[in-house]
Amino acid sequence: MFDVVVVGMGPNGLSVLYQLSKYSLKVVGLDKGDTCNHIRSYPKDMIFFSTSEKLTLDGFEMKSKNGSNPTLKEACDYYESFAARHNLNILNFSEVESVSGEDNDFTLSLKDGQKIHARKVVLTTGIYSNPNYLNVPGEDSSNVSHYFSGSSLIKNKNVLIVGAGNSAVEAALDLSKNNNVLLSCRRSSPNPSRIKKWIYPDFLNSINSKKITLLGDSRLTSLENSYASFKVQNSLIFNFDFDHCFLLTGYRPDKKFLINGCGLRLEGDLQIPKHNIKTYETELKGIYVGGALVEGMNNHRVFIENGRLHGKPIAEDIYAKI
Repeated sequence: MFDVVVVGMGPNGLSVLYQLSKYSLKVVGLDKGDTCNHIRSYPKDMIFFSTSEKLTLDGFEMKSKNGSNPTLKEACDYYESFAARHNLNILNFSEVESVSGEDNDFTLSLKDGQKIHARKVVLTTGIYSNPNYLNVPGEDSSNVSHYFSGSSLIKNKNVLIVGAGNSAVEAALDLSKNNNVLLSCRRSSPNPSRIKKWIYPDFLNSINSKKITLLGDSRLTSLENSYASFKVQNSLIFNFDFDHCFLLTGYRPDKKFLINGCGLRLEGDLQIPKHNIKTYETELKGIYVGGALVEGMNNHRVFIENGRLHGKPIAEDIYAKI
């Protein structure tokens, strides 16, 4: 029997586990993959726009050879050393299928058949494993992906990007350096409020200089045979032959796991788990949420910079109740 089990070992989950470890509690962190599994799939040559200081989880410096902004490798190395430095108890490749029971007596059933018991549970599983599918023909083709892993191997190609958020704009900017890029979005243009303010001017310049072709008011209808078809303004038909397609249409909470597996209630169209905004405890006493789950479909509001701050109030509330 553990006092607390934290499910999801991204940076925000590590922060919760670290804060809990400051108390005399028996705690363990679980992840279905490796530690920080989701950020490892980011573009390999990525440089964080956030400074090292805003990405750290303790007083140790996140070293960076690129000034104040670390590379993906530097961030991953820091989080690995962070877990080792604080001797955090983590079981990687331990996928949780369900959480049953009640406060002070929960059972976590793992995919491999193992069962773990805990008094409290914290869910920091994020949303990155659950892309928003468009359900169009050809979406499962080998040259179509819901994740952008970098542009280093893509040159002199026709690339289609579908999306209107920060990920789509960043990918378009990166790919436009060496490729013909078409960016499709349902609105007339990407929403500035969902794009990092220091990126948006570069995006506008790339549109104006025709480095990126913007197809606004468009709805993708097919991707079959590397041939994209769109309805534009609900009537016109537009087609585009592509070599690579990235459907960067966002990600969502895992409803099957949260509702059926854990018994949580997700509120409204934003699918936010009902929780106390100060302690992050859900309406199911003893189960807490942290990181991107706190905002549901509004997960673009949660980054490492602010998600890491959930750990302290969660740990303090749990310690007060155990």
